[in-house]
Amino acid sequence: EGERVWQLSRRAERDANLRREVKRRNREANAGELVCESCDFRDSLDSMFDAHHRIPLEAGYRVSRPDDLAVLCPTCHRWAHSKADDKLAPVPVEELARCFKARTRSHQN
Repeated sequence: EGERVWQLSRRAERDANLRREVKRRNREANAGELVCESCDFRDSLDSMFDAHHRIPLEAGYRVSRPDDLAVLCPTCHRWAHSKADDKLAPVPVEELARCFKARTRSHQN
């Protein structure tokens, strides 16, 4: 463990300007803070949030728009992909929000 090795990999290019715009819009809509669109976690640090592609880039080349992305905390982002039955169809943000609210209610009782 810890040995340094070279790895050749291929990844989809992401548009940093698009990510910034999505987070800017989210911050503007939430009084200067970023808010997870699933669980409502709030923080002012940009690094505490991910720009989640509602349709994964793995689905193929396209031109994405800000409405194609959602701002999620890392936990909800992982849930969206890990809990999905299909790698190319993450759990929709709205469904994540419903699950989170249901789990929160059950833990309060």
